[in-house]
Amino acid sequence: MAYDVDIVQQLPCGLLNLRGAEMVCQRYDDVLGFELPYTPNTTTGNKDITAMWLGPDEWLLKTGDGDDVQLAAALKEAVKDLHAAVTPVSDSYRIFRVSGVDARAVLAQGTAVDLHPGSFSPGQCARTGLGKTGVLLHQLDDVPSYDVYAWRSYADYLSLWLDRAMGTGISSCISSLP
Repeated sequence: MAYDVDIVQQLPCGLLNLRGAEMVCQRYDDVLGFELPYTPNTTTGNKDITAMWLGPDEWLLKTGDGDDVQLAAALKEAVKDLHAAVTPVSDSYRIFRVSGVDARAVLAQGTAVDLHPGSFSPGQCARTGLGKTGVLLHQLDDVPSYDVYAWRSYADYLSLWLDRAMGTGISSCISSLP
């Protein structure tokens, strides 16, 4: 069965991993111009930056390609006297946009996250497994559209897994043979 889903690898973007305790967060917030998400599995941001909650003292910031360099410098300067970390990770991830009416059905084949709209909705994110690899799943809208952040070394594998899960490519040909 083929699903009505579009899967597109996203263009490069800037990604920063932030670490720090409560005292550090206010300084991060001041530089960003908005509050980091403090509720588990949520996101905050503005038109240029998205902040995703990864843990009680960890966030992933997504910026435009190249915008992360100046932002990292400003964030590092703001917390230079505190125990904190601002780490560029742009080259560590590949991002796949999975969207369409059947996006939930495709992703549900490989994750334990309940993707029902009442449980996981726009503005939420979760670290999870997808097709036997670790990912960060971020729901963007009600279409639904999701950004799936995969470690770069697993991107080819995940691309093949997504292709098979949506019922296209060689895997669907093999499964339809008598």
